[in-house]
This record gives sequence, structure tokens and C-alpha cells, in this order.
Amino acid sequence: MKFEHTVKEIKEPILPQVKAEKLAESLFESISLKKTIKESILDPVNKDLSSDIFINRKMRPDVRSAIKDVFFSWWEELGYKKDQVNAMVMIGSSTGYQYSKTSDVDVNIQVTIADDEVEKIWKLMPNGNNLLKTQHPINYYLKTDDSGIKNADAAYDVLNNTWIKEPKKSNYKAPYLYGLEVAKFFMYGIDGKIAELDRDLQELETYKGYLKDVDIELDKEEVQQMISLKETEIKADLDSLGVAHHMARAFRQEAFADDYDADFLITIDIQGPNESLNNVVYKILEKFGYFDKIAKYDALYDEYNSKKSIS
Repeated sequence: MKFEHTVKEIKEPILPQVKAEKLAESLFESISLKKTIKESILDPVNKDLSSDIFINRKMRPDVRSAIKDVFFSWWEELGYKKDQVNAMVMIGSSTGYQYSKTSDVDVNIQVTIADDEVEKIWKLMPNGNNLLKTQHPINYYLKTDDSGIKNADAAYDVLNNTWIKEPKKSNYKAPYLYGLEVAKFFMYGIDGKIAELDRDLQELETYKGYLKDVDIELDKEEVQQMISLKETEIKADLDSLGVAHHMARAFRQEAFADDYDADFLITIDIQGPNESLNNVVYKILEKFGYFDKIAKYDALYDEYNSKKSIS
């Protein structure tokens, strides 16, 4: 139930996490602990591109250097070479006109290494660090193809310092209130399941405490059955949260399919999948921290999952 990256955690990382973090800290200022991506879809439309990142529609030299230096320093520390990087492309909210002062700088890195290698080093990437003296966190995404650019509204080639897709200003206004009402379907379900999970965890600790309390007369076999039953409920709670996140992702992904046909009672004039109600709902859930709420139980999920593997 790893929602931020669907990758396998390696037991012996090539580059220790502490080393990766120190490397990033030496090149970026102000470590950001924020994990959520604040997309442009819910942000106001600005008159110009972000002055934190662009000057006269060209990436600021210091920004471009910082993006490249951090990644290549980390990349070479792992033992890879610069010529294994085919492209470095900035996409997302900060490349367009609909952004905020905290919008992420999302950078797709197309590399020529095996997919399994990408999985192994994904978690070690120097992500979440604020760019220079701004509030824009930078996140790198390793790719073995250019699929990440296909659905981007705008794309900037960092290596060649030029636009691949130039941003277009739109009068689009996200149907926020309508999207919020639809998003409540997920919100209520996630909130309810988390509350139930927390109660189940408290009850489990209570039952375990009964076994340790010598002053209580009880049938230990019966208590053990109660513990086993409660752990089953906890596993079902955790899987339910996983299903909720999977449903939200799948709902969003529908809008990016070639044969997508919106079937809602509201009519929205959109220019692409990023403006769809599907995406608005997903971004509202992200904005209110619902995926972070689920991610807090990742360690517990892993604990139960490891027991399943052993048994």
C-alpha cells in the first residue's frame, strides 16, 4: 500500500538515504517536508509565468543550474553517467500560468537504465527540497520513456533550455464546489475507515493487555481468538484504504484515456484531461491531505504484509 511510488523497497540501497539528503541540502536551501503535489488545476490564473522560475519565457539560469546540479550530483554518486540521461523536462503547474507560490517544480528525467533499477533508486531521489529562496518544492520523476510529457499542458526542456510545449493561457475555472461535493464520496469513506481502524487498533492493544495482566481472571484462549479476530478486521481496514486510493487514482486516470467520454450531470468545457472533473476531484483529495492520511498507515500495512509473506 505504498501510494506515493508503486515501487519495491530495497534492503540495501546503493546510496544511503542520509547521504542523498545531505547532497540535496548542500545544493538546495530550506528542506521542505511537504509530500503533496499542489497542481495548477486549483490555483488562480496568473498574468505571467512564475518569475521565480522564468525570465522572458526562458528558465532563469540559476534555476536551471540548480535543477541540473542536484540531479546529476545525485545520479553520479550512484555510479551512473550523464550520457545515460536522455532528457530532463519540466512539466506541471509551474510551467504554465495557473500556479501558486508553493506549486511544485516537477521534472521528468528520461534515462537509459532498466526498469528494475529505476524501482530500486526511486525512493532515494533528492525530492521535496525547496528551490533556492522560493517555496517551490522540486520533485524528480525517473522515466524510461517520454510518456510523462504526452498529457502535459506545457513542457520545458531543461537540458536544451527550450520549450517542447509552450504554455497557453486559459480562461478555465475549475468547478471547485461541484468537485468538492463529488470528492466527499471518497472523503467520508476514508475518514470513516480511518476512524474504524484507529478504534480497532486501540481494542487490539486492550486485548493484548489482558493477556499481560495477571490480576485479571480470563480465558486466555478466548482472548487470543478476540485478538486474532481484531487483527483480521485491521487488515480489512488497511485493504479498504488501499482500495479507496486505487479507486481515486483509477477515476482520475479515466480522463487520460484516448476514448474518454465524460458522463456527468455537469457540462464542463475542457481543453484536456487536466481540466476534467476527474482530475479536479483527485486534486481536491490531494489538497486536503487525504492521500497523506492513508500513507500514515503504510508501515502498519507493511508489517502485516510481511507476516503474510512469512506464514
